[in-house]
Amino acid sequence: MITRNMGDIEQVLKLAENIPDTPINVLRTRLCNDLKQRLIVSKEEDGVVKGYAYATIEYFDGEAVVFIQSTYVTPGHDIGGEFMEEMLKWARETNCKWIYMLTKRKEEPITRKYGFESVGTIMKKEV
Repeated sequence: MITRNMGDIEQVLKLAENIPDTPINVLRTRLCNDLKQRLIVSKEEDGVVKGYAYATIEYFDGEAVVFIQSTYVTPGHDIGGEFMEEMLKWARETNCKWIYMLTKRKEEPITRKYGFESVGTIMKKEV
C-alpha cells in the first residue's frame, strides 16, 4: 500500500533514514526550506521502506506544474509506477497540467511508459 503525505517533514526524514545512501542533512534542509505545496509518497513492506517519491508544485511560464524532486526505489522492487500514478493523481487534484522530472538518462523505462518527452537540457559547471 502506498502512503501519501502532504508534508510531515519528520515522517519523511524517518523514512529516508532507512534508505541506503540518502543524504539526510541535505534532505532535511530541502524539506525545511521548501514552503511550497508538496507530496511525499512511500511504500513499506514488513516495516521496511522500499521507496519514496517527493514532488512539489512549481511555476514555469506562469503555469503551476508538479515537479518530481526526488525518488528512490530499492532494487528489485517494481513500485515506481505506483508512485507515478500517485503523482499523476495529485497533479489532477491540484489542477496542474504538466509533470516535470529530471532523469540521469534520457530514456528511463518509467519515462517511456508514461509518455514523458524531453524538453530541455540540464547544464552543469564545476565550482
